Amino acid sequence: KGLKEPTEVAAVFKSLPTGSFTTFSYIRSLDRIDSVEELPIEIHTANAPLLRVILDKTLESSAIKECQKLIGLLREKDPFADLGQYELLVECISLNEIAVNDFFLLTSEQKQVFDDTKFKLLEFCRQSTLPGNRMVSIAAQLAIYTQFNDQDLMSYLAENKKPVEKMTFRGIEELLRCLDRKAASEYRNSLHSMSDMDLSKLITQPNQEECNGILISEFCSRRNTKLINQTLSELLSLGKTPDNLGYFCMLAAHASSIISKEDFPLQSIKKIFDEDFSKLRVHSTFIAPISMALAKGGYKELALITFNHTFEGKTPWLSEMYVSYLGLLYENAQYHDFNTRLSFLTSSEKEHPEIINLETCIANGE
Repeated sequence: KGLKEPTEVAAVFKSLPTGSFTTFSYIRSLDRIDSVEELPIEIHTANAPLLRVILDKTLESSAIKECQKLIGLLREKDPFADLGQYELLVECISLNEIAVNDFFLLTSEQKQVFDDTKFKLLEFCRQSTLPGNRMVSIAAQLAIYTQFNDQDLMSYLAENKKPVEKMTFRGIEELLRCLDRKAASEYRNSLHSMSDMDLSKLITQPNQEECNGILISEFCSRRNTKLINQTLSELLSLGKTPDNLGYFCMLAAHASSIISKEDFPLQSIKKIFDEDFSKLRVHSTFIAPISMALAKGGYKELALITFNHTFEGKTPWLSEMYVSYLGLLYENAQYHDFNTRLSFLTSSEKEHPEIINLETCIANGE
């Protein structure tokens, strides 16, 4: 186990007497198996228990084809074995192929694949007395991937927070914050008790760890336009980092309905999206609130420009976010783009009430 190189471990294995115990010990000493062909054993002669150990190690490398091959061998060795969990794990690992895309930019077909796998995973977890950390961990990772917007996953994890609290991978802290409704309520109350100036300082502090949409919404609710404009200027003076520019756009968008058109930094926002954000991959869930706040403030053309950063050249599944984008296309008289995008929707997606309403408005020339 102390040997780091797999080749060294294999060399030691070959020098030992042959036998099931020796083979088991060798396989268990490996952190992962990338290819069964590289193992110093004849895989087709392995018994079912050994194949399970090999499969467990191969799952660690996310080698889908190798795992499928091993599951097939296990079926031959033990036709009555329950391999449902292994098959589900391979199906979950397969989602990595589509997870390179933003969740809200998946195609309708990809979203269906995601949903099918998600429901199988949640059904397995709910039916199991102890689903195991691996399965709950996958549910947590899927929730993070959806940017905490899938209610099925979030509901399950809210009911099973204890194993999630022990996890350490990226995004888990934000997931736990989203699951803790009491903490969220306490956070809102703490902001409500702060002065306008203290809120401004939180927004412009160097590390900006405390800056978020809830904070900015509370700050704008005070309607202190003078301080809002000062805060916007200070954010720009902090430098053109993605965070500074992002929070500048977020604050300006939320304040768009209360600050004067003369003071509103329309050109600055347009320049940020046209130039600074043009080569950055910004989460759709960060862009969407900015776009919708701009639309609410009466800046519908600018709202579409910002939303285009997410959806331009994409024809995704029909999320509520995408419905909002299609609505902005209609409001900006972009009927050709609107109709083109409609042609990519599934028949069931076209039955969405808002889509029917928008199509009716266009047909009636409204």
